[in-house]
Amino acid sequence: MSEWTWEWKGYDLAAERLRESLCTLGNGYFATRGAVPECRAGLVHYPGTYAAGCHNRPESTVAGRQVANEDLVNLPNWLLLRFRLRRAEGAWGPWFSPHPRTLLDHRHTLDLRRATLTRTFRHRDERAGVVAVEQTRLVHMGDPHLAALRTVFTAEDWSGQVEIESCLDGEVTNGNVHRYRALNRHQLTQVRTGTRAPHSVWLTCRTTTSDISVAMAARAVVTERPPASWELRPARHRAVHRLVLPLTPGRPVAVEKTVALHTSRDTAISDLSRRRSTGCPRRRTSRAC
Repeated sequence: MSEWTWEWKGYDLAAERLRESLCTLGNGYFATRGAVPECRAGLVHYPGTYAAGCHNRPESTVAGRQVANEDLVNLPNWLLLRFRLRRAEGAWGPWFSPHPRTLLDHRHTLDLRRATLTRTFRHRDERAGVVAVEQTRLVHMGDPHLAALRTVFTAEDWSGQVEIESCLDGEVTNGNVHRYRALNRHQLTQVRTGTRAPHSVWLTCRTTTSDISVAMAARAVVTERPPASWELRPARHRAVHRLVLPLTPGRPVAVEKTVALHTSRDTAISDLSRRRSTGCPRRRTSRAC
């Protein structure tokens, strides 16, 4: 391990939130905590994405008094991606959830020189077998509105399928600071979702008091072989893209998730919804893409 590389081995539930903070990736426009992609916020994990200048000032009732507290808003979770396995002749197993008993060779590697976070592990599923997983993420420095997550699956000595659910999740709160949990944690409203065939989903929302518009779009593509099936499904607070991929022993299959994030605080954007849906990488322009 070089002086530019930090590494965490194993899976320690008590230390995950600290590791997530230390593994945050950002580019000056927005930053995303180093949470594992398959988990929503809970007692162990706390996914969080924050954009510079995106604040909100909701009121809360504390001890019978109205209190206003200004917060940096936790934006919708773009990172969410989970999977489950099945053998060719069997039923689907459960959605993967990290646990010390089923995680083999689990490690995170933060490359400070390249600004990437790589997670590798092997997962043993009782209905299928062992699958090796490698996930690499970045928050783009060249175009500050973009981020990406690449996940590679390799089956070991078995054949079957992997189902992947890639989401944009608008059902998030500001809940990572214990002493603030008595305050109003709901910072987002007017959540809307949609799809754009064949690969993209989108989500828009607004902050409750500062009235900042937020727009995200995500595209998930398979790089090695075509999926066996796919489905785009908008829900009330989440936009979901599901794919089913064939797995054969020793042959990797990769899914690349690319995300674009914009807010109404951005300059020179006349049509935020169109910028969101196209995922245009151009940043300095006098008109919408």
